[in-house]
Amino acid sequence: YLVMDFLEGESLASRLDRRGKLSPAEALELARQIANGLQIAHAQGIVHRDLKPDNVFVVRDAEQPDRERVKILD
Repeated sequence: YLVMDFLEGESLASRLDRRGKLSPAEALELARQIANGLQIAHAQGIVHRDLKPDNVFVVRDAEQPDRERVKILD
């Protein structure tokens, strides 16, 4: 069996298609979260090799509902 999270949100690619440019603050926050996720993966010897907006999913942060959290997929 393969168990995965059910994610409610949208890919970064979908958001960019829908809204166009992101505000500098939003882009910076998403980039910070992506970099942090990659740093944690790299510390475990994992290299993502296909990072692109389609593989970045943006969901509501369960701990802070007024904020968003990035999930790196694939």
